[in-house]
Amino acid sequence: MAKISLNMRKLKIIWLLSLFIFISNGVYSSTQPTKYQRKVLEIKRKYVKKILIEGGKWRSNSNLQIRNASEDELDASLFMGFLVCSHLVDNYKRELKRAERFKTKKDYQYEKELKEKKLKEKYEKTDRRIIFRNIKGKFENWNKRGEFEEKEIYLNRLKNQSHMVFDSICLDEIQNQVVKMNEYRWKKEVLPYDPENEILSITFDIEGFKWTNKYSISFKDAKIYKDFYYYSEINKKKSYWCFYNNNLCPKAIRLEEPNHTDNNTLCDALVENTENIIYTFDKFEIQNQYLIGYTFDYIKVIKKQEKERLEKKKKEEERKELEKLKRKQRRILEEHRKLKKQEEERLEKKKKEKEKKELDELKKKLKNTIIIKTL
Repeated sequence: MAKISLNMRKLKIIWLLSLFIFISNGVYSSTQPTKYQRKVLEIKRKYVKKILIEGGKWRSNSNLQIRNASEDELDASLFMGFLVCSHLVDNYKRELKRAERFKTKKDYQYEKELKEKKLKEKYEKTDRRIIFRNIKGKFENWNKRGEFEEKEIYLNRLKNQSHMVFDSICLDEIQNQVVKMNEYRWKKEVLPYDPENEILSITFDIEGFKWTNKYSISFKDAKIYKDFYYYSEINKKKSYWCFYNNNLCPKAIRLEEPNHTDNNTLCDALVENTENIIYTFDKFEIQNQYLIGYTFDYIKVIKKQEKERLEKKKKEEERKELEKLKRKQRRILEEHRKLKKQEEERLEKKKKEKEKKELDELKKKLKNTIIIKTL
């Protein structure tokens, strides 16, 4: 019961917050308020007074304070007051509804402008716009000619580095926004293996986006794969991203084995109605002739970088393998030279021994000859 009561309370607060948004959007402040605006302000003051009286907060100067309060102050008082006096909400809404009969074309125009303003303010707070503004600021600084930079060097810098630097800044700012995400809202669960259908399922809950990936894995390999998915960790920096309603959304999640990051995999995020992250340079309104008409495509750039990384890794492995082969060849050659030298020394020694033996025999013969002659 306590859990249900707590959930009901949360729902009630959310509902009252929605009402507050509705309330605060109702009227614009104006130097010459319309009849509808005056009526709405009158209703708001009336209910602030009721809330103060019911809460035992009414004072002798309260009427003056209510009359001098701005509309924002009245809205704030109503929002807090309705949390306590929620029984007044229905009557308040009904009176606001009845007041709509005083609306004129001017009031409808106000509401339209306010709605557009709120949407624009909301859009400016999205990941898409935050990233855009950060890219613009960073690239404008790089694009400027340095105080002590020669013109020729500056122009060569723009010509040779503009594309690379713009792509790099775009990627960095996307990553910076990704890093700000709350990892407590990142969950992964490996479900029990289905031996009948040989299916291993993994559920993801990333930033409120939920989906399940199903993999066809044979029974003999199931434990290996399940252990990998269970113990692997999400690397958000190496995951792929897109936009959903102008905010960052996972496109593919990178799972890595702890302490063995080479053992990793990408899991597609099964989220619908997403957009690729694309920034057209011309929309930044920055003067750079080498980027006119250029569009940064996050997926293309990230895949290009991944391809270059793999090629670099392959070349490095080939270089190491070649170096290893060369070291082996050097060892074989050195061993060969060593054996050859040993053989030469052995033959030389043998030759000397033979010559010494022949010399000794010759001396012996000579000695015998002398002895015979003497006799």
